[in-house]
Amino acid sequence: MHSTAKKRNDLTLEEKVEVIRFLQNGNSERKAADKFCVSKGSIGNIKKRSKEYLDQYSDLSIPNNIRRNGKPTENEEINHLTWEWFKKIRAADIPVSGPMLQLVAKKFAEELNNTAFAASNGWLERFRTRHQISFKVLSGESDSADLQEAQNFASRFKELCEGYAVEDIFNADETGLFFRALPKKTLLEKYKKSEGKKFSKERISIMLCSSMLGEKLKPFVIGKAKRPRCFKNVNVNGLPITWKANKKAWMTSVLFEEWLKDLNMKMIAQNRKILLFVDQCPSHCEVQLSNIKLKFLPCNTTSLVQPLDQGIIKNFKTLYRNLFIKHLIAESATQSAEQLASYKINLLDAVHWVDEAWKQVNESVSRIALEKLDLMFFQSMKLKILHKSKKK
Repeated sequence: MHSTAKKRNDLTLEEKVEVIRFLQNGNSERKAADKFCVSKGSIGNIKKRSKEYLDQYSDLSIPNNIRRNGKPTENEEINHLTWEWFKKIRAADIPVSGPMLQLVAKKFAEELNNTAFAASNGWLERFRTRHQISFKVLSGESDSADLQEAQNFASRFKELCEGYAVEDIFNADETGLFFRALPKKTLLEKYKKSEGKKFSKERISIMLCSSMLGEKLKPFVIGKAKRPRCFKNVNVNGLPITWKANKKAWMTSVLFEEWLKDLNMKMIAQNRKILLFVDQCPSHCEVQLSNIKLKFLPCNTTSLVQPLDQGIIKNFKTLYRNLFIKHLIAESATQSAEQLASYKINLLDAVHWVDEAWKQVNESVSRIALEKLDLMFFQSMKLKILHKSKKK
């Protein structure tokens, strides 16, 4: 016996898609008509136009609760499955690239026995446009930061600094630098293929350290070779940076302790005692020193309470890259395209640019970084990079 409920004149697009799914699960048109309180003729019409409705439903730029008339596109089922996969993966905070989306779409096409589907770049662009997807760089660690612990630390900051003048409170942090890496994106004529070189992963590690009043210590740079070939006939001790090396170009507890002891000797010579904040990474070991008191930042808070991580290191890398690009522009005036294609900067150039970039980071960078934060910690630690350098 069929339902006696009053028949409806129309269904929303979302309900029409539910009807299509209901029919795809093997249910009859009569059952669908009873379930959704419409005529069997309406169900038949929805079935005939199922591709159109599925395509319209996948278009997020139009609300799903209104009727829509539009030109259907091909491969609606593939698009729908790919979109559902994308939402699921992004909900898990997993990055998704364009090629990844194309591979997933091809997989769904194979499962649906759609041999004509190619997941071309054109398809990808249309898919991105339909769903308003843009490519963005994921950076930083703020999403996993412990805000409560950061606030607790901020409330104790003045107590931790008690007995130290602002000029004697320092922060140190390491960063990796792909010193030969060119930009990943480029402007390109439309008729040319976008064929780039393999991204250079030759890396050095750099320890940067600054006081609250902008006193910047010499960069501590770690490479893979104790004496690279380009350092021949160069006095390593006379470089504007401190050079150390290990097989992986990483900071280690041995190198960290060595850096601390050298810094302690300088503080003794200056008859000065300082407070140094660092994060709790494995290489930052506890060391008892006469003129340096170490304080460790709470775990999972460095994106919030590490001063150098609030845009200062990012600015340093931008300045380094600018120096690198300016050098290439200068070289392009004297070298052919073939020569430039095989041209590589050396580590000696890189360490000089590291020094120059660190010198160029100015107090406005720290001011902008501080304005982004509400924590008392940063309201107190008003870093003024290059404050003393400007006086000179």
